Amino acid sequence: MVDADALAGRWADGPLAAWAPLLERQVAEGLSPA
Repeated sequence: MVDADALAGRWADGPLAAWAPLLERQVAEGLSPA
């Protein structure tokens, strides 16, 4: 399982920082029961 917090922390210092919130939401929705 991907550690979203670790990824978000890494993205926060990189070029994907602007995308991190959107990606986190997509991941959260993907992991949530339908």
